[in-house]
Amino acid sequence: MPPTYELIYVPFTGFGEISRAMLDYAGADWKAIDLPLAEATKLSPYGRVPVLRVNKPDGTVFTVSESRAIERYLAKQFGLYGSNDEEAALIDAYVSQWDDIRKFLFAYMHSSDATKEEAVARLDKEMAHLSEKHSQILAANTTEQGTHYVGNKVTWVDISAYIDLGLLNHPMVTKGKAEAIHTISQKFESLTQTVVKDPKFANYLQESKARRESYPR
Repeated sequence: MPPTYELIYVPFTGFGEISRAMLDYAGADWKAIDLPLAEATKLSPYGRVPVLRVNKPDGTVFTVSESRAIERYLAKQFGLYGSNDEEAALIDAYVSQWDDIRKFLFAYMHSSDATKEEAVARLDKEMAHLSEKHSQILAANTTEQGTHYVGNKVTWVDISAYIDLGLLNHPMVTKGKAEAIHTISQKFESLTQTVVKDPKFANYLQESKARRESYPR
């Protein structure tokens, strides 16, 4: 009997969305527990969200917080961590490089009028660098099975990049967004289409739409 999962987060996309996508992609038996931030953090062992609870068949419960730790755990559980240690190391590296974009993206989103110009310039520079390097990686790994970061099937980093691209195109970002963001989606179009056309990803697309419609406006 497989375990069941509970993902505690807030009613928003944010740092919990990649884990949601991985759980849906794997067809896991899981429940989204979306709470106000003050309530959700009380259920965390470290006071941060998201939090993953794994209800094991033997009755024990495994709990872990921190988004990337949860994602890495799920990747290992669901066979989304590459086929060998070398692929796993590359996946870690590429995910970390997307983390750099997240850092500058959130700095840009929360910048004041006085600091926005500097934040835009920093994000532009990082986006240009990532899109140049990652588009080369993806172009070199395009096969009959599609475009992937490593191997010939969808892994954690493919899903992670797809979700992060969605964040870059969120209305909160697109208003007056940095120049490099305008072209980023085009450079990753082949990867995006590979992920979207994967039959197992259809479950996430359907479920995520329903979840977003239930979130407070």
